[in-house]
Amino acid sequence: MIVEMLKSLTRDSEVLVDVSLRDNQIELLIGDNYLISKLIDGKYPDYTRVIPQANSKVLISPKYDLKLVLQRASILSNERFAGAYFHLTLNQLMIESSNSEHESSKETMVVEYTADDLKISFNIAYLLNILAVIDSERVYMALEAPESSVLITPESSSGISTKYVLMPMKL
Repeated sequence: MIVEMLKSLTRDSEVLVDVSLRDNQIELLIGDNYLISKLIDGKYPDYTRVIPQANSKVLISPKYDLKLVLQRASILSNERFAGAYFHLTLNQLMIESSNSEHESSKETMVVEYTADDLKISFNIAYLLNILAVIDSERVYMALEAPESSVLITPESSSGISTKYVLMPMKL
């Protein structure tokens, strides 16, 4: 939340931010805006436990193409859940969505995928949020089973390893 506030307060120009640390709080002075936040002292959760380590099925897709297909599928997805089925077969991904008015969308795209066939469902909005912040031209999705979390990574040559974990949903 603090990061979002800083972005909105410093959006239009270069702004000097005065940062002060106290025993249990941080204070930020940005122009005429003053922000105080309580610091929490505690053990940080072991986030590495939720990052899939052994997902053996890898999907490689052009990010832009996947984003366009998902945007089209979201138009006819259920407004409440925004879910879509992913049907993975040899070098092919079919994305299917439907809504309560019995309208549906089904679109197929070429991807790199050579593992066993897999049918898995995702919240389209969550996946689009991930794709929106990935800068690479291709995206890697490491999958295992319909109920297993998916590890999403950008194609990177910079040596920086950014990882996104997405849980599938049941439709």
